[in-house]
Amino acid sequence: MNDLDKAVETVVARCLGVREGESVLIVCNPSTHKLGARFRASAERQGADAVLTIMTERDSNGAEPPKSVTAAMKACDVMLAPTKQSLTHTKAR
Repeated sequence: MNDLDKAVETVVARCLGVREGESVLIVCNPSTHKLGARFRASAERQGADAVLTIMTERDSNGAEPPKSVTAAMKACDVMLAPTKQSLTHTKAR
């Protein structure tokens, strides 16, 4: 296991405390999909029902994601967003 894989496992298992049976959504962009895939695989190893979604990059930080992503964000237990632009200050969050 390399350093990035260890960091991903730490985020998922320790920082977020993902547990078996939780629904986990990972939102990424085409340029960050490899990292998103690592988060999805890690959540799955924790026993979560993990989904990876790839959305087009937004024009700026805080720009709203597509409605389908917003709905998925509201429906999951845990969400990670390794995206180029921050989703932190969106209404969807």
